[in-house]
Amino acid sequence: DLLHLVCDVAVELDSDLAFVEHDPKFAAFLTLGPNTNVKGKQLTHYIFDDEERERVQRSISTSEDGACHPGALHTYLRDSWDKSIDVEAFFVEFDSGDLTKHYFLGFREFQESPIPDLPRGAEPNPEIQVGTQVQRRPRVAMA
Repeated sequence: DLLHLVCDVAVELDSDLAFVEHDPKFAAFLTLGPNTNVKGKQLTHYIFDDEERERVQRSISTSEDGACHPGALHTYLRDSWDKSIDVEAFFVEFDSGDLTKHYFLGFREFQESPIPDLPRGAEPNPEIQVGTQVQRRPRVAMA
């Protein structure tokens, strides 16, 4: 599906924002370890602070007109070393087989800072995105 194409990891949550199934890719994304099962745990357990947990929960589970609308938000997840991972989250509500609300969420790591310089000998990408235009920069041999 589309979330798997554009996101680092995609998960399914139930109406309580708890993981429907164990997701080893999500566990690896947060470096939780091979024996950590996320099934049944609430997503909010992996969000950095109380205020942010409430904001994320409101954003995902509240639709003003009761209809299923996709959405996106920026938040911070907590990894196994208690460090924050800056992510963009994309989500949509849907009715599951038992007619309860469920959610598909996709996460991708977000980086605002400029990409660091390439190491000596690495090939730079000749296409650099600037707004909606693509500027081409000639390849330069690195000595």
